[in-house]
Amino acid sequence: MASLVVLMLAAGVALVQAVTMPVLYPTLLLREGFRDYRIEVVDDGDGRQLQVAGLIGPGFSQSLSQALAASPGVHTVVLSSPGGLVDEALLGAGVLHGAGVTAIARRECDSACVILLLGAQRRLADWDLALGLHAVSDLRRDVADAGQPAVENMAERAWNFMRAQGIPQAVLDEAEGYQANELLPVPAIDLVEAGALHGLTDGGRREVPVEEGKWRFLEGLYAWRDPDDPVAALMALVRDSRPGLMQRWAEPIHSAWAAQAMGQAGEFIGRFAGDVFTDALRSADDHAVTAYYRSTLDTLQQLGSDGRWQDCQALAEGWPWPERGGSEAGQVRGQLAAVLALAESAAEQQWQVRPLPEGAERDGQALLAGTLHQVAGRHANDPRRRCEGHVAVYRALMAVSPHEAAPVLRWLGGAEN
Repeated sequence: MASLVVLMLAAGVALVQAVTMPVLYPTLLLREGFRDYRIEVVDDGDGRQLQVAGLIGPGFSQSLSQALAASPGVHTVVLSSPGGLVDEALLGAGVLHGAGVTAIARRECDSACVILLLGAQRRLADWDLALGLHAVSDLRRDVADAGQPAVENMAERAWNFMRAQGIPQAVLDEAEGYQANELLPVPAIDLVEAGALHGLTDGGRREVPVEEGKWRFLEGLYAWRDPDDPVAALMALVRDSRPGLMQRWAEPIHSAWAAQAMGQAGEFIGRFAGDVFTDALRSADDHAVTAYYRSTLDTLQQLGSDGRWQDCQALAEGWPWPERGGSEAGQVRGQLAAVLALAESAAEQQWQVRPLPEGAERDGQALLAGTLHQVAGRHANDPRRRCEGHVAVYRALMAVSPHEAAPVLRWLGGAEN
């Protein structure tokens, strides 16, 4: 009787295996293909950290837990992963949360890696990283309808978790339209502002303000768009030596780009350059100041030759001068390059304001009365006469030494901007 029971049980097991293995075996094989991760402790010069790289596969969460337990002095986990198994990522997220570590997404963090990252109590990402999201899918692309409830259940768990950790619903809704071989890139900067991430890093352990992240993004954008455009170099100089201006302009310029409002972005760049010019004029050395106005004089004369009197007057009487395209782009670029050279001199002087010597205002007023007003005469509101008057003023100042001209030019710049 006992042997009969054993035979019946064995037959039952065989029957179950015969029915389930054709379904489970391919899935198990596919899951094993994700067993390609590396978890190791490294010393980056600032201390020890746990580096996690590769696919999130079978046994990942257990390996992560063991590595953290074996390294009690490690408080930072760096993640670089293209994704993997959602169930293992959810378990790994719980491990990170329980360990109380800081997680940093670096180089790539897509799909299931985003879930893992969101488990940490403190979550950071490199400023230039975009995290990739897509819909949860079955490992078997030809999955039968019978397997769909399990996929939907896992997707619901993943989406609920990411929503609870601060991923905006609009982002999750959009990601639903992306398949497993596609990615919706979500900038880390946006996720910081949404509250899903707590900050940005510079590629190491130093955290950078979100304004700096936006600024670095804009630098790269302008450099990529046109390597010869001085805007990127001007932005880099300001970031390194005049961070107050960066903080003032990062949000409006970045927002204009994000909204694809190119006209508004160009206007903001002009106003930013105007702020740089105003600060730099007060600090740059005499030779740099006269070199700037010599360049400006060349541009004014060219605008006059082209009959563009209103543009000539606008440039002479102060920034912003609107960013333009077509044949005018070169003149705008030249003016921005001149501002860059002036700012470089100011940075060398630590942006220390140079007080105007006694008599600078008097000399400037005399020059305006004796040259600008004399040229413009009764037609003071006529753009052509105003342009010709400014050209005459700058010609007069270029005829004397930089030491004599620069104080008056600084006063003129302050009076007319």
